[in-house]
Amino acid sequence: MGAILLGGVLASAAVIALGLGLLMLAGSGTRALLGQLLSERGVTLAGTPTSVGAAVRGAARGDPVAVILLGVLLLIGTPILRVAAAGYFFLRNGERGYALASAIVLALLVLGFVLGGSI
Repeated sequence: MGAILLGGVLASAAVIALGLGLLMLAGSGTRALLGQLLSERGVTLAGTPTSVGAAVRGAARGDPVAVILLGVLLLIGTPILRVAAAGYFFLRNGERGYALASAIVLALLVLGFVLGGSI
């Protein structure tokens, strides 16, 4: 379980660092960085990916902000993967009660993302 969390955090950090490197290579100044990454009062700025699909498409085009967003999404997904893995390992070891609890937690996490519009 620790390897999943460590791997997810390291992969996320690498993707975010890549995105920051691309942003620096693009010649964007600090103001542009702040304008793209930080939106005032929850307002999404033009050109900023608003879904996982848009982030993937933007990253495929080399959009630095989309790459950074993918890194953040990877970081968010790491504990979700850990819950899924825990459920699998509990089920494999015959711990049905814990596997059921993990499945319920996983379902609630996915439901939260779907209802929240994050997927």
